Amino acid sequence: MALAKPKTPILVASPGPAQTPEAERAMDKVRLSQIERAEGAARRADLTNRWDTVSFLLSGVDDQRYPSAGFWKAVALYRRGRLSDGDSVRQHCMLSAADARALDGERSVATMLAAQSGGGTELRNAALVSAAEKTEGVTNNAAYTGPGPTAASR
Repeated sequence: MALAKPKTPILVASPGPAQTPEAERAMDKVRLSQIERAEGAARRADLTNRWDTVSFLLSGVDDQRYPSAGFWKAVALYRRGRLSDGDSVRQHCMLSAADARALDGERSVATMLAAQSGGGTELRNAALVSAAEKTEGVTNNAAYTGPGPTAASR
């Protein structure tokens, strides 16, 4: 007498419920809260792992839908000396002219710090640099005191 194999249920992925307007509003509130917390972390004087915290808080936030998240991501990258990554984030979100000027200032400081520390490779980031040539520059761990994203970027 042969032993019967137990039947294995077939699992089919459910498409799940469509996003309801209430769920979308709730997720929007969560994302805006994440952006506010990231700004707070960027500006807190006593935070030692500031730019890691900002990046972590914004890791799942869409830069195109929330340009202010892109602003803070770019600041965090520039403060870490990762100019090409910061430039890449800026290309994916629509920022106001005032926000672009603020980020230009952050990029300039990062470039200057890299040059002062002998990190001349970061100066080449004004041109497109391949991913293999990316280097991490000097980290600027100071609290952000500049202007935040404008209302147009929120």
